Amino acid sequence: MPKPTFATLTPPNNRTFLRVHSSSSASPLRWTGDPATSGFSALNTNLALLTPTAYTAAMERSHPDPLPWTGWDIGLHTAHSVLDHLIRRAVPLVPGVHAADDASPWISTTSNPTWAVWEIARRLSPPPVPVHAFVVAAPAAEELVELAVIVPTVEAHLDPLPVVRSLWRDRGDGDGGKRTGNQRSALQHAEFGARACDETLFYGRVFAQSIIANYEFTREVGSRGDIPIDLPEHFFRHPLRAGDSWVDALVWRPDVHSFPQALDLLESNRRRVQQNQRQRVAATAVEQAVLRR
Repeated sequence: MPKPTFATLTPPNNRTFLRVHSSSSASPLRWTGDPATSGFSALNTNLALLTPTAYTAAMERSHPDPLPWTGWDIGLHTAHSVLDHLIRRAVPLVPGVHAADDASPWISTTSNPTWAVWEIARRLSPPPVPVHAFVVAAPAAEELVELAVIVPTVEAHLDPLPVVRSLWRDRGDGDGGKRTGNQRSALQHAEFGARACDETLFYGRVFAQSIIANYEFTREVGSRGDIPIDLPEHFFRHPLRAGDSWVDALVWRPDVHSFPQALDLLESNRRRVQQNQRQRVAATAVEQAVLRR
């Protein structure tokens, strides 16, 4: 079977999502031996234990449209759970409410494969300095990071940006600026992070039936063939050689550069690669013209 290419992670139908995960993730991938209970589960155990049949029945009782939903009307409490999830904030316990009820019901994914590669490399090479608040902190280098490719079947999922913007409108800027500095900072971090990684949140579960592939990444040295996905040439400073680690050969430093910085370096290297390709084509044309004389 041919190795998947970077382009296969960005299909034109825009219904494919990616989840970077590992054994230390808040919602790790679990295979139980039963497809109904395998996959990703949110921290909220009321949702995490649902099978596809139970999930569909529970969700459609509150909304008549058939699943999967790509957005739906959510209340203020659920909207705040989106904000708490985006900034990785623990929810304070409410008297009379069980802790499991207030645990995050969300599972993060991205539709940006470039961000996914950046995040995989970052987790394999933890930064020597604190990272931005919207990045999941990793205290030590992870030996194995995985990438799940998801095409939702029944799972409800949403774009968190409209939710965050609605919270801006409901309080704060719209009512004379009554929102505290901490609240404004939380909303700014949430919006910046969700936009940077093109985040989509899945509600409660990502079932095994929706995971069409799962790739394993390490930073082991070897050849380019050791990478489970064939990355474009401009991702690397030079073609990978035997003994290279793909992480160390990236055009950006995973332990130093933020995602915006990595994008700038990728674009610069993409232009360099294209220029080299044009020069090679021109040189070949000249050689052929000389031979025809």
